Amino acid sequence: MNTNDLLYQLEEMNKDNFQKLFDRANEAEVVYFNCGQCVLVPFIEYLGFDPLLFKAGSGLAGGIGMKGDACGAYNGGAILIGSLVGRSFDDLQGDIEEGKNKYREACRLVQQIREKFIKEYGGINCKEVQTCIFGRSYDLTDAVIDYPAFCDAGAHTSEKCPAVIGNAARMIAQVIYEHLKAKKDV
Repeated sequence: MNTNDLLYQLEEMNKDNFQKLFDRANEAEVVYFNCGQCVLVPFIEYLGFDPLLFKAGSGLAGGIGMKGDACGAYNGGAILIGSLVGRSFDDLQGDIEEGKNKYREACRLVQQIREKFIKEYGGINCKEVQTCIFGRSYDLTDAVIDYPAFCDAGAHTSEKCPAVIGNAARMIAQVIYEHLKAKKDV
């Protein structure tokens, strides 16, 4: 992926606060479900990220395996950041310290997403995000009571979980954009 092209595309999208990414991520969650995958959709479709990332996000739904842990959209952002700036397997064969610097940079950027999530939703865990937007959390593995109640509460309507996924896409784009812009200015 050419980072100059990515920076240019993000500069254009930044003009409307990454609304295009928000809208596509939101729409993907309404239709397909799975926050970890759907946050990646606009980055793959509009910005040319590797479609394999979508498959890698499969187990992130509902706070990883639907257990309410770290939000899938947050984790999807971590995967996306890692694919852009992180350490590759090939880095293990080269300059070890350079590889460490790459994963440290990825971690620094993910920490920025974390801060944004905490500010917006009071935490990064799915259960915390659910409590923020629903007033309570749900056990998404309970197919009899809690998951139907979650759906009845509007989980997959555009203003609930899809809005979180859209906001996550926006947060991720902001962090990537600022990172690329700062690197270019150096």
